Amino acid sequence: MSRSAILGLFACAASVACSTPATIDDPTERDPSRLDLGKTDYVATDTLWPDARIPVCWEDMAPEHAEARGWVEDAWRTSWATVSAVELIGFEACTPGQPGIHVGVTDASPHTLGLGTEIDGLDRGMALNFEFQSWSTGCQSTREFCIRAGAIHELGHALGFAHEQNRPDTPGWCQLESGAGGNLSFTDWDLDSIMNYCNPRWTGDGVLSPFDVLAVRALYGRPRGTVVVARNDGGALQPEWVLAVDERLASLDGVALADVTGDGRDDLAGFDPEARQWWVMAAGDGALGPATSFGSWSDLDVAHALVGDLDGDGRADAVGVTADGQWYLGHSSGEAFEPPRWIGALLGDPLVGDLDGDGRDDAIAVDLATGAWWGARSVGAVPTDGLATAELLRDELGPAFEHRVGDVDGDGAADLVAWWRASGQWEIAASSDGRVSTWTSEHGQAASARGLADVDGDGRDDAVVYEIGRGIWFGRASTGSAFGADAVVGERIGVSLPRAEPTVLFGDIDGDGDDDPLLLWLR
Repeated sequence: MSRSAILGLFACAASVACSTPATIDDPTERDPSRLDLGKTDYVATDTLWPDARIPVCWEDMAPEHAEARGWVEDAWRTSWATVSAVELIGFEACTPGQPGIHVGVTDASPHTLGLGTEIDGLDRGMALNFEFQSWSTGCQSTREFCIRAGAIHELGHALGFAHEQNRPDTPGWCQLESGAGGNLSFTDWDLDSIMNYCNPRWTGDGVLSPFDVLAVRALYGRPRGTVVVARNDGGALQPEWVLAVDERLASLDGVALADVTGDGRDDLAGFDPEARQWWVMAAGDGALGPATSFGSWSDLDVAHALVGDLDGDGRADAVGVTADGQWYLGHSSGEAFEPPRWIGALLGDPLVGDLDGDGRDDAIAVDLATGAWWGARSVGAVPTDGLATAELLRDELGPAFEHRVGDVDGDGAADLVAWWRASGQWEIAASSDGRVSTWTSEHGQAASARGLADVDGDGRDDAVVYEIGRGIWFGRASTGSAFGADAVVGERIGVSLPRAEPTVLFGDIDGDGDDDPLLLWLR
């Protein structure tokens, strides 16, 4: 029997007979960029782990299997866990009933006793073969390969993936159904999936297919600290591409895109509340540089971290607000933020924006209970005088679901924006005429994220929403007095289930005048 025929038996569940792998070429056109949550690898969504950090333990810790256990751990960490937010932890000896995946060793067909959380805490919920003395004896000559590839396949089941050939749209020539089914499939039927028995390469030679990668990312999120951008080309978003993967970014609060270095391109900045450290990834040549420490604020307990150019020098500064509304500023030199110094007090949910168009961002705070907006103007070229006395900006916007500032009328000064979830209504207190009016309705209720961004480069911020399930981005362009009709500005960007959604930011990373969406997977 050939190696592929011998190994083809290895992927079968213990209670299900199975034939050798099919050798017919898959006629289906496959394009990994066409991810759509109407179709994908076959998944039982009700079995997905609620936390991507999944404990694993060993039911058998025989010394002679130490090397094999190491192969399994390495195979898992360099497959599913490398391309997604899945993190496998523990790998110690099991105690009865402890949470997670309990892995036993048996000289029989590798299998799981269910999908996803169905095996949570279950004694020998997964079984792997390390010996091949009684079952699939041909694996004795390729033992490490068999152990690694089989373990990757079984981990797919433990993450909630059913066999690909169980999908209802499986071609008629693939007749190898076995095991439990799923309830969600996206992408075209995938012959190359590691979960497909009809794959002509047994278990995909132990390598995840492009669609396997897309699926696990959609279900569990990207690796923590992943930064993805879709560059804006004249109002049309280009395909997503990864700018960076840096785990240090995963712990940041107050992440924002702002020109910290003063070169006309927006940089990624954020504050690590545990380390009390600012980090910046500087934009340059259409990319972001490595995460760089921009200063320690070890003596300040920051409740809210923001960035804004409060001194009007063209560089965004670090702003920290304490729980009792004390505002602190760290001036940006372009290479670091200065230590914090107190500039004033303003209580409420904090924002920054240039209220009077003088080139300096001002302090803004919203009373979430009443919806009243308060402002304190930034005073001085370098604000040695700090913030001016607080003043009531608006009290008629009401306690909306989300509050933002942006220049939607294009006059160079910040407008106040309130969004209401129930109606999708965007109310604007425009700086140009002082009126409060509804600019659009029924925009963004079902969206994962909403934002203000100058998509078309006309100097006015537009209303943009992101529907995560399809990765579609809709923009309603500002006319200066209202937001227009829906227009699709991007597709298949950041597709995932809501449980795996990223933080969405908007800024001009490449300095071309059009704002680009940036997606960041935190924690």
